[in-house]
Amino acid sequence: MVDQLEKIIGQTHAVNQLKELIKNKRIPHALLFSGPSGVGKFFSAIHFIKATTYIEHEKRICNFEEPFVKYIIPLPRGKDEKPEHSATERLTEKQIEDLRNQLELKKINLYHKVFIEGANNIKISSIREIKKFLSLEYSDVTYRFIIIEDANLMNKEAQNALLKSLEEPPDGVIFILITPYEERLLPTIISRCWRIKFNSLSSDLVSKILIEYFNKSTDLAKKVSLFSSGSVQKALELIENDMQSLVESTIQFLRFSLAGWFNSAYNELKNATDDFDRNKVKEMFNLINIWLVDAQKNKLSVNNYYYDEHKETLERFNKNFPKAEIIKISSEIENAIQLMDKNILLNVIILNLILKLRSISIWK
Repeated sequence: MVDQLEKIIGQTHAVNQLKELIKNKRIPHALLFSGPSGVGKFFSAIHFIKATTYIEHEKRICNFEEPFVKYIIPLPRGKDEKPEHSATERLTEKQIEDLRNQLELKKINLYHKVFIEGANNIKISSIREIKKFLSLEYSDVTYRFIIIEDANLMNKEAQNALLKSLEEPPDGVIFILITPYEERLLPTIISRCWRIKFNSLSSDLVSKILIEYFNKSTDLAKKVSLFSSGSVQKALELIENDMQSLVESTIQFLRFSLAGWFNSAYNELKNATDDFDRNKVKEMFNLINIWLVDAQKNKLSVNNYYYDEHKETLERFNKNFPKAEIIKISSEIENAIQLMDKNILLNVIILNLILKLRSISIWK
């Protein structure tokens, strides 16, 4: 079953580590998969589980069925939820339906990013449910896995609760913690895990995955992979959100912002992101940052642009704003993206960014 790991693309170092663990029959009780979002950490976790489990259980693993897989993700807080309630007990019917739909999408596409409105953290009630899971005995199951996605979204109380389960788990129980932000975990959590590092993918590898696993056309895969920042997840989101339309809207938003047409810039972003859907706004901000990378390349007379079809806009920008501090502007956009994760009012973030872009005119 180790050949399951051959399906993992672009993570040679991680795959070799996992192969060695299986080969030597020394699988640790806790693994930490860390690295950028959308590069295959969850995909690798499922194929690692398949590689250690009898083939007749493969379907149940793919459906995240207990006792083979317990899958823990961020969930919204239910109405009047109290500590004694289970993780889903106080959720509304709509929230439960959203959860079911998201899990079905995840089963179909292991790169899918589960999104449920208001799910900003992993609840301590979810962590407490692990204790019940550990108390059950399954003599016919060699390994049981607990996957904690976005493990960084556990607060300190939840992480401390997890520590108790990590210290002395029953034989055959393996934790897989997945996170793009390892530094947000307690040192005591990290010290109890075997760390597996995942890297960003090259645009060629992203393109290969889109073609081989998602049946995307070669032309579309190559084009969208350039804007993916090495993330299959981001590439799929760009395809779903009509990347070409987003690119055109990005150019328009920049034009309006630089010209000081605040209402036009605001409305362009609003229309392009379906009334400021946060994920789509993030995509637009990332596309703006990529455009700035191209502007810097053009300034330094370097070719090979992401926005090759809009080369004239890059040349015009550098001609009109030769003193523009492009790196500083890029940092402002990165800061805006981080503020979105902290639930700062989106209108404030957007208007502030438009003002920052407009201020470029003073660098003529």
